[in-house]
Amino acid sequence: MAMGTQPTRALDEARRAARLALVEEHIRVESGHDLDKLMATLGAAPTYDMNAQRINGRDGVHEFYAGLFKGIPDLHIETKHLHVSDAAVTAEVRITGTHREEWLGVPALGHRVDFPVAAVFTFDAEERLAGERIYFDTALLLAQMRGEAAPAS
Repeated sequence: MAMGTQPTRALDEARRAARLALVEEHIRVESGHDLDKLMATLGAAPTYDMNAQRINGRDGVHEFYAGLFKGIPDLHIETKHLHVSDAAVTAEVRITGTHREEWLGVPALGHRVDFPVAAVFTFDAEERLAGERIYFDTALLLAQMRGEAAPAS
């Protein structure tokens, strides 16, 4: 083993641990609806991809979360699994709440939602969140919002 290998590995492990902690904080403050603290986890120019929708920049992400928190004011996120790699942290979560205001173009009817989400978090040069790629069953969510499908039990 060459000299310097161990410190580099320790640095890599420290960076991975810091990234994991940042994602955990992001999820915690999102579930707690703390928009200011959520925005503090993001880098200067975040990009979000939510299924087929792209959201660019801090203003766009702020608007997205403000609408989400208004549309589902009792939003709760339960982390199921976190997967850490050198390139990203992937989260498997379950989102629950009640659709109380218009969100995603669907008028509020007061129905419960309960759906799984996979999110891939990437990082910028300053080790802040550069973006999030969010994947979920849009048809299931929309059907739950309209009262056409029961939330998971």
